[in-house]
Amino acid sequence: MNAAFLTIFTVFWSGLVLTFDGFIIHEVFKQAESADYQFMTGAVTHSEVRIHHSSREEQLMNQSSIIGMKSAVRHSQARG
Repeated sequence: MNAAFLTIFTVFWSGLVLTFDGFIIHEVFKQAESADYQFMTGAVTHSEVRIHHSSREEQLMNQSSIIGMKSAVRHSQARG
């Protein structure tokens, strides 16, 4: 009985740890792959956040608001 429990626990725990490790390794490879991406430098010239509140009745029912963002960026690309 004790050996069966240890075997089941070992398989279960190893599955959890290996799944977590797989996610971490996947993210590391994605990060390493992004080193080859081209990039541009730029400066944010304008940004604003808008909040649209629902009607009073809708707010009482689900308390929701709509949030939007607008931005403008000036890019400068290095030639090389």
